[in-house]
Amino acid sequence: MKPTCVVGNITELPSSFLYLLEDNTIDILATDKSSIDFCYHMYFEKFDTGSFQRCIAIYGPSFSRHVHFDNEDSEVVTPNSKYAELFFLEDGNNISDFANECYTFRLFLNMYMICHAREIELCVIDGNDIVSADEFVKRKLDRFGDATYLCEGNGFKLCGYHNSHNEYLERIQGKDNLLIVIGDSWVVGDNRDTAEEWVPGQLANSFGNLVATHFDSDIVVCGSPGNSNRGAVLNFCMWYLLHPDFTNEYKDVTIIFSNTAESRDCIASGNVGSWDSNELRAGYIALQRKDKMLRDSEIAISTFSAFVDRLPVNCYYMINHSASVMTSALSTLDKAMIIRPVGNKLIHDYNHYFKFDLHPTGARVGYFSSCRHPNDRGNKYLAQEVIKHIKGF
Repeated sequence: MKPTCVVGNITELPSSFLYLLEDNTIDILATDKSSIDFCYHMYFEKFDTGSFQRCIAIYGPSFSRHVHFDNEDSEVVTPNSKYAELFFLEDGNNISDFANECYTFRLFLNMYMICHAREIELCVIDGNDIVSADEFVKRKLDRFGDATYLCEGNGFKLCGYHNSHNEYLERIQGKDNLLIVIGDSWVVGDNRDTAEEWVPGQLANSFGNLVATHFDSDIVVCGSPGNSNRGAVLNFCMWYLLHPDFTNEYKDVTIIFSNTAESRDCIASGNVGSWDSNELRAGYIALQRKDKMLRDSEIAISTFSAFVDRLPVNCYYMINHSASVMTSALSTLDKAMIIRPVGNKLIHDYNHYFKFDLHPTGARVGYFSSCRHPNDRGNKYLAQEVIKHIKGF
């Protein structure tokens, strides 16, 4: 096995670095049709097992998300692709002046996280410079600036970061403990029975906030309605980069990762899923190979798990949707860290449990709102499940 690899796209390699392609001690994973995201997806196991000691990433703006549509070869979205407008926004868009640049950076962060977790030296070729990944990240954060305060409700502040309008929510009150909850609409308390459109104040009734209240903790929520597993992981990574000293600021930090369905993704303008009313966005999801979408979720959660395993935190994984995603991604994890329904072998996740509105004893309980999200009773039940797990019984 060659100790060094190159990822990205070789057409974006500056002439001063072409010598890398002739070095027979380097494994050239990059091609003229790949991207950093493509290499992360296709060769994830090599990074996850620490097969490389060093990775050189060719960073560029033109080769974006890896996709694989039914009956077609896998490919990388470029400005000339059918779905280009989802990943390359026009100038003057109402998202952010940095929307495209920040989205490219987000795709890089997947590679950053797994290399950091597996102690692989990651260097970045950015223009004519080659710098360490940490220096590169610092440059980008200096350029992009701080998160943007958007609004608040019931004491919860919502912050965005360029192409993510819901990067994170927080309620910081100077507590000794911190709870971080990561996921989709379930973790932000989305409930159309209480508000036609989701607002930050709904977080007050979420299971995460109930858990934070129980343990007298500050709370940060990295999630949003419609979020994907990949998007949730990147929300956390951005929050982590913006708050690098958080583990030194609290006596105890607990993380709850709440998974979602695999039929979702994050594009340059935010979340997208099979539920989307826009024909292009919905088609982008519907036409992708299901095994590719499942793998996206699996490697996102595996990356997250490896990354947080190096932090002084307690991390629990809550199976709220698509049990197959979490079961595969976390097959090596201590089962005590996985929160899932028990008592009925036919029910594998809480969405499944609530959907049938049946307790394992057969008694109807009504945990769902009309929009198929946990209602107040459902959130209280989920909070009790988490609290029991954290307490160890």
